[in-house]
Order: sequence, then structure tokens, then C-alpha cells
Amino acid sequence: MFLLQKGTKLRIADFVHGADGLGNQNFPPPNGKPIEESAADFLVNQAKANPGKITVVALGPLTNIALAVQMDPDFAKNIAQIVLLG
Repeated sequence: MFLLQKGTKLRIADFVHGADGLGNQNFPPPNGKPIEESAADFLVNQAKANPGKITVVALGPLTNIALAVQMDPDFAKNIAQIVLLG
């Protein structure tokens, strides 16, 4: 098992992506509520429930994907593909 770096400074490109991360499009607030599950838990559970059918689109740091791989060694086998902005 590998360890993730703690204390690494997150760099935010708000000069490109806007203060809201979505190009300052002023979208209305979402209607839904946040789920209690962590992002990594959600990824693992969805991949297990839908093996070979999940595409992960990663637009930022890959921390949650790394955590999902740590949590479940079969995570990578259970997802169809990862598309990333990099």
C-alpha cells in the first residue's frame, strides 16, 4: 500500500476556470443534497455495483481515484475507463 502526501498544497487555476471552477457561468445551486459517503467510497461502491460500465471523468487532482485503488484492489478492473484532464 502506498501513502498519499499530506500537506501538499493544492494549486487552483481560477484564472482559467473562474472562481467557481466552472468558468463563472453562474449556474443555479444544485437541488440535491450532498451524500454522506466519501468520494472514494462512492467510486468503489459504484464500480462494484456496475462492473465494466463506469467511466470516471477526472477533471482535477486524482486523490479520490488513488484512495479508491487503495481501498479496493479490484477497483481498476471494475471500471470501464478513466478519462482525465491533464
